[in-house]
Amino acid sequence: MVVGKFPPLQGGVSTIAYFSALDALDNGHEVIVVTNSAAAVPTNRVAIDPPKNFDAGGKLRLVASEPVAERAFIPWAAPHCAQLTGLTHSMLRSESVDLVVGWYLYPYGLAAAFACLLDNKPFGLIHAGTDLARLSRYRDLRSCYEAIIPRAACIVSAGDDATRLLNRMGARSCQLLQSQPNALARQRIVVEREEMDEIVASFDYRSFYADSGTEIRNLFRDYQPPQTTFTSELPVIAIFGKAHVSKGHHFLVEALSQIQRMEPDIAFRFLLCVSGDEQHLNPILDALNGEAECLLDRTLLMPIVHPLMMPSLLGMCDILCILDHCFPVCIHQPRLLREGLRAGSSILCSAESAKKSGLNEHLVKGKNCEMVTDPSDIDELRKALLQLLRQRNHRRQLAYNGKVLSRVLEKSLGGRRDPISLVAAAFKRLGALE
Repeated sequence: MVVGKFPPLQGGVSTIAYFSALDALDNGHEVIVVTNSAAAVPTNRVAIDPPKNFDAGGKLRLVASEPVAERAFIPWAAPHCAQLTGLTHSMLRSESVDLVVGWYLYPYGLAAAFACLLDNKPFGLIHAGTDLARLSRYRDLRSCYEAIIPRAACIVSAGDDATRLLNRMGARSCQLLQSQPNALARQRIVVEREEMDEIVASFDYRSFYADSGTEIRNLFRDYQPPQTTFTSELPVIAIFGKAHVSKGHHFLVEALSQIQRMEPDIAFRFLLCVSGDEQHLNPILDALNGEAECLLDRTLLMPIVHPLMMPSLLGMCDILCILDHCFPVCIHQPRLLREGLRAGSSILCSAESAKKSGLNEHLVKGKNCEMVTDPSDIDELRKALLQLLRQRNHRRQLAYNGKVLSRVLEKSLGGRRDPISLVAAAFKRLGALE
């Protein structure tokens, strides 16, 4: 049983947990996922599900916490940790569960730990980035971490920085399992370009975002996405991820709007597939309605697609922009760059993105990617984009070389070693799993 983030919640942790669960199913396990993902607001939720013909099998069960009416008590705060604890405890009592993993320390790791400690059952923990590096700075949360970490049977740790933080909060070396770089999950479905255009054309933006804030609702009330984005001959420039100043969306919008004004004959489509809280989304959308309005008719505001569809979507992106800039979490290992290389996109990344992806030794500017030192330097970013837009053969060569690099890198990683199986193996060694 996994207690953690899971689709329909979007994001890296949710995606990795999803594919890890599918790997566990492939290895003959049954998987129960306890989650509160359905509570995510529309801008943080998967909007487009995979085709109906995909079946993960009946051995994957998603158990969701029930909603609690807002203002049910004061001071109001959604009781996610308590609900997840109660739900996990109920499942332990009613189901035959051999292994419990809390994935992402708060609230999921705490809930898994509390439920297991109530019945004196062992549990494992898997951390991510923000839960360990950022949330542990808060005194009260850190105190909870310090209570459960020493009691875990095992903890999957990613890198030296994470290990040092865990050690400071009571982790012992015998508990720690070092996660190694893992090959990307295999592509399980293929969505064709025509099908993707049809999906976007039929998507009801107005209905999906009806519960969002005023600015989001106003934007999507009459929004008409460009037609035939994926089947046209125009190059598609894309950026994904959570909206934040450190992720480069604002810089890319500004650079593309300058190209649109200065070089109106250069044609392209801009795919903006962005998620996040509205206070971070609104400035980007405001720019498209304001100083970058000239870009709007070329822009597809792509709803968030299910992780199964991402490899196909990335393969439709001619230029994939990954522009981390002063990202505040040191324990951060994004996979999008590797996924883009595998899909055959030509990559335009920041030096920071290359480093945090662990690929800085393999990426060569002008050979298998284009790279900017500082994406906030709009002039540098605009010039890199213009080079890729003007030189189709160069773009194709980058994509080809990137795909060759991807095959070599993924093969060198020796297949999939998903975190759930890592914890299961540790439990077996401890005698806690038959």
